[in-house]
Amino acid sequence: MREPVLDALNPLDRGLEGFLARMKDPAFVVEVASGRILLWNRAATQLFAYPASEGHGLARRLSLPRALVERAIVSPCPVEFESERLDGRRISLEVTLSRLEQPGQALAILRDATERKCSDEARVRFLNVLSHELRTPISTVLGFGSLVVDGLAGPLSDQQRHYLQRLLVAADDLHALVNDLLDLGQLHAGRFVMHRQPFSLSAAVTEVIEGLAPQAEAKRLTIRHEVPADLMAIPADGKRIAQVLRNLLGNAIKYSPDAGNVRVRGGLEEGCLLCEIEDTGPGIPEEAHARLFEPFVRLGDPEVPGTGLGLNIAKALVEAHDGRIGVRRRSGPGTIFWFTLPIVPLDALTCTSRQSKGPATNAG
Repeated sequence: MREPVLDALNPLDRGLEGFLARMKDPAFVVEVASGRILLWNRAATQLFAYPASEGHGLARRLSLPRALVERAIVSPCPVEFESERLDGRRISLEVTLSRLEQPGQALAILRDATERKCSDEARVRFLNVLSHELRTPISTVLGFGSLVVDGLAGPLSDQQRHYLQRLLVAADDLHALVNDLLDLGQLHAGRFVMHRQPFSLSAAVTEVIEGLAPQAEAKRLTIRHEVPADLMAIPADGKRIAQVLRNLLGNAIKYSPDAGNVRVRGGLEEGCLLCEIEDTGPGIPEEAHARLFEPFVRLGDPEVPGTGLGLNIAKALVEAHDGRIGVRRRSGPGTIFWFTLPIVPLDALTCTSRQSKGPATNAG
């Protein structure tokens, strides 16, 4: 059964009408200038709970917002919007638009994202509850374990101390995972708030290197701090940028060979503050670079501990500052991770906090 066509459209291109009718996805032909629906298929009427015979009612009642049409028609990614079905139920939709040969018209392909958004919200709640419930027992293990290792509960044999130290390392890794999950939940929920203050990259690098010194010493690594001390300060959330630095520098330590070198550089480039962290590890194939910043993706040595969340969170934090982050190969073995932060005069700082836009999914 062919879908009805608005009388005002006759005669329409019957080839286009037939193509639309055979599509399995909900689809419209829309007028770009107004967002008015000119043609639809059965899947679209079903999505909006209209009988196929009442497609004219759907077209009269619904139009795509002009701003959405203009944004979607130039966007390589689906654009989200909300609408209402005939039965009154609100639905979340993703629309992808492409221009047609017919002047002033575009093809809109729709996807019902309601279940995905509900699933995302449930996942965020689950991550938050799980993370908060895990923090107390993990902190207890770390606290009492440290007391025992320090000999405050009595003398230990060398073997007991060795086993306890391994237990504490594992608990510390689990604590880092819980923190990553909490950050991921906040990012997905759009509740990630930044507090911008004058930020010194050189001072932040010094602090992060000192905090990671035990890991570097265990591998006999040399970390070279090459960020000028007089590099200009910019408005940024120092705690969050330090988190980015810990992630990138921690990865460089993990993947560098024993007795290797790690360099942290900083400077100004094209109106931005630039930071580079260079390691001498095995390197990452260029074809894998685009996936590095996706959540739960781990492309390095599977024997090296990690969650696959750190780079995704680092990307979100940098982009929340309107910066960029990426990776490139060295001329020899190893990898260079970099990020930039736009230079904003300190006297232009009028707001000290900003809510996040959500998580990042692709590499910068």
